[in-house]
Amino acid sequence: MELRPDVVSDAPQPAVFTSDRSEDIIRQIEAGRTAGNAELADRAIQSLRSAAASGTLAYSTEVANTLALLGLLPDSRAVLTEALRRDPGDVTALAVLATVESASGRYDSALDCFDRALALAPDFPGLAERRERCRTEQQVLDRAVQDLEAYAADHDLDPGDSEANLIPVDARSLDDEGRPRFRMRLPAASIRHDLGIALLFSQETAAVGYELSLRRFLDAHLDSDDVFIDVGAHWGIHALTAATSRRGEISVLAVEPHPANLRHLRRWIADNDLGQDIEVVPAAIGAATGTTFLMANSSMGYRVALCGTEVPITTLDALLAERDWLKWRRIVLKIDVEGHELAVFEGARQLLETCDVAAIVWEKGESYGSAAEDPRLRRIFQDLDARGFRHYCFRDEHRGGELIPLVELGRTCNVYSLRPGFERLARYD
Repeated sequence: MELRPDVVSDAPQPAVFTSDRSEDIIRQIEAGRTAGNAELADRAIQSLRSAAASGTLAYSTEVANTLALLGLLPDSRAVLTEALRRDPGDVTALAVLATVESASGRYDSALDCFDRALALAPDFPGLAERRERCRTEQQVLDRAVQDLEAYAADHDLDPGDSEANLIPVDARSLDDEGRPRFRMRLPAASIRHDLGIALLFSQETAAVGYELSLRRFLDAHLDSDDVFIDVGAHWGIHALTAATSRRGEISVLAVEPHPANLRHLRRWIADNDLGQDIEVVPAAIGAATGTTFLMANSSMGYRVALCGTEVPITTLDALLAERDWLKWRRIVLKIDVEGHELAVFEGARQLLETCDVAAIVWEKGESYGSAAEDPRLRRIFQDLDARGFRHYCFRDEHRGGELIPLVELGRTCNVYSLRPGFERLARYD
């Protein structure tokens, strides 16, 4: 099999991964090493140093996989490029490269790599499933481009591919008179290229609305003088939903660590004159205070990692200590931190013990298995069960309907953990 240049990357090809670059990464890993991630950090450092010592650093598939897990996709691509130049039939290198290209949003290249790897090894573990997910993500972006062009034509807007070209979108959340409660401005380039924003735009303009079941839950249950804490606020759609459910009566903490997301979050708050209702907390949330790194996928896919963008990290208990008024008001908590949920709960023991936390909505994402298989999930469920919470999910995440007991623990969904006595509705339509 000959390796076509476009399978690896667009010209020019990435530089060879060097020992100097490896040492730079090791220094970053050591700087971000904590008790919680020590095992992962040690494995990553060992992988890099072993390959350097054996002279295989520039084309070690194990190193490439380590770099990909750290979120260092250009570095991983450089290593895989060299590996495939030496051996175009290296199925493992093709499989890792396919995943790297998919995570980078280079779907045509990713699908080509997936197809070539599957042609060589049809039974390669998990590869067909990863290819299908890649194809689905490409379809989401393709659909968003079509929706953008149709929406721009209907509203006399420029659909041009630019971050400076902001597309105004009225929220599906409506007031008592049927008018949109807030407006969002989305960069056209993000709609075209960022998976999370593409999905938000299409759901909000051409479907029933983005995560409408969660937004209906907030509208149904947030009451005057409540506090909504949005951990992983992204650009603010849930924070704005909460703040406008009873405008002027709900206090919102929008917690978001990444500088790029913070710019959009603050713009949306200002555009909708909600600065008095929403406090922005520019930090990650975890089990301890200090600094950490974020690894990027899409704008909705940042997660705490060993390398990446350095940001401050704090705990929910620290937020409580700085805001005594939280102790005297009912709290609804939303957590979306890409697999880092256990650390958030570990840093929220005082909040859960001393405050009236009525409901916690947290994401059980694809990084988890079932509760029986994943120790992180077991810990979360055990801790919340001990505090009296009971767990529910929607039959249909997109349309709402009935909120049912969570029994299928392997399912990917938002989990609604509710205190005893919390009166859920029969349906959320």
